Amino acid sequence: MAEERFLMVRAGGWGFALPLEEALAVIDAPAKRPLPKSRAWCSGWVAFKDHVVPVLGGEGYSSLGPPSMLVIVERQGVLLGLPCQEATISAGVSCDNSGEEAAAGLPVAGEAEVDGIGRAMRPDLRKLYSVLGIQ
Repeated sequence: MAEERFLMVRAGGWGFALPLEEALAVIDAPAKRPLPKSRAWCSGWVAFKDHVVPVLGGEGYSSLGPPSMLVIVERQGVLLGLPCQEATISAGVSCDNSGEEAAAGLPVAGEAEVDGIGRAMRPDLRKLYSVLGIQ
């Protein structure tokens, strides 16, 4: 198997491995602004490089805990903020594509075995965007 580089994200005791190409930036968690008439999964929005970025949150994701930083991800030109407490870059080997749903409520595309860290869930951005109703 080919070695990949991941952005390791810790959120509410969960470990997530995002392939580097899925993450645009990691920023200190800015103050969120309310998004009127937003969906239940959205805890507000932040500004990032002249874009309005909805932030994942709400009741379903409250177990992720209060964030100290925000990972900005992009899928087909649409940005989304994933709150987390920690983020580091690591090398690893993808080892599983089970497609299970994480206990934290995020759809996952399997797991990654990450050097020095162990196993971490790989969020499935395609499925996450679909579940959230983001086109």
